[in-house]
Amino acid sequence: MSSGSFIDLLVIAVYISATIAIGIGSRGKQDGAKDYFTTSGGMSGSLASILVGLSIAATFFSGISFIAIPGIVFREGPSFIFALVCLPLCWLVLRFMFLPRFLRIAGGEPYYFLEERLGASIRTQVSILYVLLRVGWMATLIYAPTLAIIELLRVDAVWLPAIIILLGMISTLYTVIGGLRGVIVTDALQFAIIAIGIALTVAIILTRLPVPMQEVWQDLKGQDLIQLPEWRLNFSDFYSWWSILLGFGFSYLATYLADQMSLQRYLAAGTVKSANRSFLFNIFGVFVVLSLLIAVGLSLRAFYHYYPVQSIIDQPDRVFPYFVANELPTGLSGLIVAILLAATMSSITSGINALASVITIDLWAGRIRKKSQLSQKSLLKTSRLVTMGLGVLCTLLALYVNRLGSLFEATQAILGLFLGPILTAVFLAMIGVRVSGKTYFLSVVIAVISGTALMQIVANVWATFITTSITTLICLSAFFLSWIKSKRPIVSSPDSP
Repeated sequence: MSSGSFIDLLVIAVYISATIAIGIGSRGKQDGAKDYFTTSGGMSGSLASILVGLSIAATFFSGISFIAIPGIVFREGPSFIFALVCLPLCWLVLRFMFLPRFLRIAGGEPYYFLEERLGASIRTQVSILYVLLRVGWMATLIYAPTLAIIELLRVDAVWLPAIIILLGMISTLYTVIGGLRGVIVTDALQFAIIAIGIALTVAIILTRLPVPMQEVWQDLKGQDLIQLPEWRLNFSDFYSWWSILLGFGFSYLATYLADQMSLQRYLAAGTVKSANRSFLFNIFGVFVVLSLLIAVGLSLRAFYHYYPVQSIIDQPDRVFPYFVANELPTGLSGLIVAILLAATMSSITSGINALASVITIDLWAGRIRKKSQLSQKSLLKTSRLVTMGLGVLCTLLALYVNRLGSLFEATQAILGLFLGPILTAVFLAMIGVRVSGKTYFLSVVIAVISGTALMQIVANVWATFITTSITTLICLSAFFLSWIKSKRPIVSSPDSP
């Protein structure tokens, strides 16, 4: 092993050790399942709100994002940045419509407000949808970044299973012990590492360019990379204003209003004021990380314009790993690998904790056994066992994910197909429209089948909008038909007495 490789591995080892120590050390009070999954609203202070907000931001940037987004920008330009206009719109819905209702009703359980407003059947269906969605997502999440790590560390592919198992088990370890509080604190730490590492990378790329920044910018504009989205309604266009406002807009709404990982953090914040403050810090975090990733993609486009390497020009997903492996100085390469680990682990730990909450609280305690028979201590023990089991299961599944392909886009489409119907349930709960479990089930089946078929001809950014619209339309139609039927006046026939 060269001294450079040793230094890179040392940086990675220090990062992993620090993450485990901080995750376990920050676990706080754990007297029951509510402490374990939502901190019982114990993160409402100003500093805690910052941690919660940065945790939300870090959670939804996976290791896949850190490979794929620079590649997308390298190929298509920085139009990705315009998706951020949807965040203030999400904030308006969250702050004035969702959070006051959700925190008043939730009772410390993220999906309890669905049961209170829509009934136990729909809560159970939503919980099952969420489990199916996130288990497959997490297996892919563990596998995909390890391919880049193999390339970055320049080790033989025979080490792939070992790296997958190590990554999955480390993430599981401090999630089992630390609970949501440990996850939030380590997520915030990982956010800082991500921002610093990417900023250093951009700075190094820019200092290596042979011409001034003004000339670089003109060159990028000359390649038609710097341009505004168009107001053209084209469902196959990934970056028109319509796809941004409706496609990305509904995707963000589903992420922040329907995903268990977000709902847990609002409950951890405890109050509407604290949760709102956390969301604003989340907007700041998303803006920082996405802007830096876009800067990486543009900088790499400029770098390889002046120093072309033909073998990677046609493979955008390889551009960032290739640059890190071949151009960055010793030590910083290790930091970039640590960033991939940070992004991956923050998503894994949040996913495991959210899934364990759904299985333990929504399905096991709420449906299979009666809550009245379970103490908080018993639920806490079960929660830890479920968390451990999920970590092992997702790690084993990751060993069988055998191809990357266009994984980023495929993952986003799958998330949209299933999060859309969950967003519909949240929407119905917010406006007080109650439908039967059978109606909701039928609407989900039709929406997922229709969405899957439409994904063959439209850009996958429309997935959440399509499934949400179909599910909502069917449920509202059934509700109004039922209402009209119940309100129909009884008209006597001429022959009646």
